[in-house]
Amino acid sequence: MVNIRRLIARLARLGRRIYLLFCVIVFIIIATNYNKKMFLNETIKEKSSKPKLTTVYKVPSCVYKVPSHYIKEHVSTARAKLNYQLSFYNFSLNLDNLVMESGGRPLRSLILSTWKSGTTFLGEILNAIPGSYYFYEPLLMYGIKQIREREQPEADIALHTITSLLKCNYETLKKYLEFARERVDQLRRNTRIWHHCKFMKHLCCDFEFMSQICMLFPFQVMKLVRLRLKLIPKILDDKELNVKLIFLVRDPRGMMHSRRNVEFCPNTTDCGDPKIACQDMLNDYVAARDLLQKYPGRLMVIRFEELAMEPYDVSLRILKFLGHSVTGPVYEYLNKHTNATKPFSNTYRVSSRVPFKWKNKMDFVAVSEIQEVCKLAMKKWGYKMAFNETHMRSEDFNPLDNYTI
Repeated sequence: MVNIRRLIARLARLGRRIYLLFCVIVFIIIATNYNKKMFLNETIKEKSSKPKLTTVYKVPSCVYKVPSHYIKEHVSTARAKLNYQLSFYNFSLNLDNLVMESGGRPLRSLILSTWKSGTTFLGEILNAIPGSYYFYEPLLMYGIKQIREREQPEADIALHTITSLLKCNYETLKKYLEFARERVDQLRRNTRIWHHCKFMKHLCCDFEFMSQICMLFPFQVMKLVRLRLKLIPKILDDKELNVKLIFLVRDPRGMMHSRRNVEFCPNTTDCGDPKIACQDMLNDYVAARDLLQKYPGRLMVIRFEELAMEPYDVSLRILKFLGHSVTGPVYEYLNKHTNATKPFSNTYRVSSRVPFKWKNKMDFVAVSEIQEVCKLAMKKWGYKMAFNETHMRSEDFNPLDNYTI
């Protein structure tokens, strides 16, 4: 009888423990689903109610302070994961000399162009390099606007944002962090940090966490489409940064064709007007010529058409110029994202036909209007004129010509 009572008591205690465990599991599931639901709702809301990009986007302040032990835990996890991933590759450089956390200086690469000129494709190629920390469009908050002159009110702040990010100093970038918290596009492309931010936006709103994470990586990649080459000397003159720059240029006919297919561009002056776009191309040509002379070995100019037609060869040239070793993930990215038969989707794809789609898609009247205001820019950058619709549609018409700079 006593044994039966003891058995019943033990079963009762075991039942209570099982019940408590069940409650904990249910709580975790509910909390996880709630976080995911909140994230998805915010993402859907962002997609369905995008702000007008002609003005700076205002967002609520980052008010939550992440506990230091939580930051330390995430940084430690990121460090261990990064070191494990890098252990599989043989780099020609000593990575210890490239990590800011250890007192080193990262290998910094800057991609500069304008909208719909191939920067996303090139940015993802460089982001495929193991150990890359990707700054995607840090000037996104300025909307569809070009920053051309130092006299513009945005110029100094924009340059400060760029240099602070490259130095992993987020402390003075409150507006940038606030914007990134609300616009997931700002951080989502940075695959090395996005899994930290995905379900806890406040974590990537904390400047201490962002600075410490940034300092772990030996390679930095930044792409810009809102800053013109004329302002780049301010960055190249900073000896602490030692940045190398890739400048991408594209045939204005193909560029304007791509721009007309996106919602944000046609109704804005800086993006939708071919005359302004080609004046920027001319100014960039002059600036590039001066930069090549003043900063030898720091600037490489590439036409998007060349990258799209010969992605492997041109990518290897770019990697060599930037000082990178060629790794398996880069080849994997190129294999997956070039000459794809599937249509464009969430994954960015480029084939050798992409640069010249305008030849068969655009009306010759529209092409003539672009050519009329872009004659000089096209001549400088080596793009041939189409004389009539038959000439434009012809497979024998190669829009690329030689050019010097």
